[in-house]
Amino acid sequence: MKYILSTIKIKKKVQINKIVALSKNKKVTVQINSSASKVPTRSFKSNKQLAASRAAKLKREIMEDVAAKGGNTSRLQIVLSSVVGGPNYMGDWNIGRKKYEAHQYSKARIK
Repeated sequence: MKYILSTIKIKKKVQINKIVALSKNKKVTVQINSSASKVPTRSFKSNKQLAASRAAKLKREIMEDVAAKGGNTSRLQIVLSSVVGGPNYMGDWNIGRKKYEAHQYSKARIK
């Protein structure tokens, strides 16, 4: 798991640097896609809200990181999309965890 987290951090740093460079000269569109699995959540009223909060959190992080590195945040257009997906929850969190985790993410892409 540590490898995955550090890979994500490295990719995010590269993406932020690219957004900063582009935003100094032109408008930059960033597409954020987030997802929640169908495993019931206790932290939110619904899994749709959970997915939306993941997208909002990533947007906030991108805006803060770009501003901190001297990018022009007024030139960022961030488009959010969130879904609930994956297999229906069968109460098998302890043995079926991997099949649900694949649908729990937030990703950003520069357009």
